[in-house]
Amino acid sequence: MSDPLVNFVPDTDQWRLDPDLAGGCEMIGLGIYPLNTALFLLSSDPEVVYGVTRTTHPVLGEVDEHIGFHIEFLNDVDTLCTASHNS
Repeated sequence: MSDPLVNFVPDTDQWRLDPDLAGGCEMIGLGIYPLNTALFLLSSDPEVVYGVTRTTHPVLGEVDEHIGFHIEFLNDVDTLCTASHNS
């Protein structure tokens, strides 16, 4: 299985693959972008957030590979967001 992150930066000793430096979470690395976009476009605060993470590629170790999250906003708008190191 090819990993775009490792193909892009072949050094497996990079900060994105270190859970202490990367935060261990895809939300911090890439998921923040759809979250910030939703907050900006809706000008509203989230009321409820649900999320799941998954890692299938062994090179990522304890760093999340994929994240999906659902946000319910105060103005009755729901968003579904995803982010991935390997898509």
